Amino acid sequence: MKAVYVTENCVGCGKCAFVCPYDAITLQPGGTPVIDQASCVGCGACASACPHQAIQIEGYEYDSISSLIQTYGAVTKEAKAKNGKPTILVFSCQWAEFSALDKVKNGLLDENTALIEVPCFKGLDPALVIEAFYSGFDGVLAIVCPEEKCKLEKGTVIAEQNAIALEKVLEKLNLKEKFEIYRATPVYLNQFDSFLKEFSNRLSSLHTR
Repeated sequence: MKAVYVTENCVGCGKCAFVCPYDAITLQPGGTPVIDQASCVGCGACASACPHQAIQIEGYEYDSISSLIQTYGAVTKEAKAKNGKPTILVFSCQWAEFSALDKVKNGLLDENTALIEVPCFKGLDPALVIEAFYSGFDGVLAIVCPEEKCKLEKGTVIAEQNAIALEKVLEKLNLKEKFEIYRATPVYLNQFDSFLKEFSNRLSSLHTR
């Protein structure tokens, strides 16, 4: 799982090289990026920063995740029509280690809650979060690793900056209350289940305002 460069989409802005926490990207004259595959860990920070999708992460391409959002949105919408419960999309860091992930079947934690893995929270494109809402999800939850457990710790600062920027955008769209970040713990399934239930209840109360 590495970053790949899509030549025809690149405008040479250089953002990818600027945000890479591993110095895995250098710029040639004219702004063309060169990816050092040996240094790249596939965190996705470059892909998230690129405004033209000229750099993407193998297996986590924007269009692929977008397609999953639409598919799961339709599935959970059917469940909501039957049980009236809010629909939630969970974005989980692929490195997250906690037992709740063992419950996932066919992309679903339960009939109203879908889960999509991303390379790392710092690689989560804010546009995908917004797309989730526009695809009908009532809420979006991002599962991230605690700082002391992060396997890609060099990007922690970028992840925090992304979270702040994302929340500002969601606030302008009146969606901030429908987004939450959960810092995963390796073992405690009940803790996450309680958190998810509380989040669902909050979404229900927002709907009735």
